[in-house]
Amino acid sequence: MNRIAGSIIVTAFLAATAAGAVAQQQTPGPHRDRPSEEQREAVRKKMDAVKIAKMTETLMLDEKTAATFIPVITALEQKRRDLYKVNREIMQEMRLLLQASPPDEGKLKAAIGRLEKNRQEIAALRDKELDAARSHLTIVQAARYIIFNHEFQKEMRGMMDESRGGRTGRNPDGRKQGMAPGRGHGQGPGMAGSPPEK
Repeated sequence: MNRIAGSIIVTAFLAATAAGAVAQQQTPGPHRDRPSEEQREAVRKKMDAVKIAKMTETLMLDEKTAATFIPVITALEQKRRDLYKVNREIMQEMRLLLQASPPDEGKLKAAIGRLEKNRQEIAALRDKELDAARSHLTIVQAARYIIFNHEFQKEMRGMMDESRGGRTGRNPDGRKQGMAPGRGHGQGPGMAGSPPEK
């Protein structure tokens, strides 16, 4: 990713972090340092714009190809985000259900079923994305897209990890503050999870 694109994304992350700091001063509660959904959406739009511009340059898309390919993958990405959002809501639902004594096993089973259904839909979206690349792009462009997408997501994960690490700090034993051994930002024991939200 070139320096201009990188600086735009860094600026977007800094804006979200600053918004979170303001919210922390104004809102009580354990999640007071999280940006609002509107702020997160604004950051996502900036990142999407940078990604599309850089992807168009990297793949050397002409106007006709860009006009057919970009809307397809943008729609698939939005569907993926919607599924991730539903997954977060289901996870919160299960946390609440597990606080009951005893937990309602029927409701927990239904929630797990919905998570599994979403996992399958997310996998199907990845297949559709690859199919879109094959049908709209040349072989060279498709290969470039796969590599670009992988590297872009890896860079985004790295930036998010750095942002989180800067706020939490670490204990003397190297663990992030406020975390028990063996537990972190990951999903802990249980089902294999999904990659981070974009």
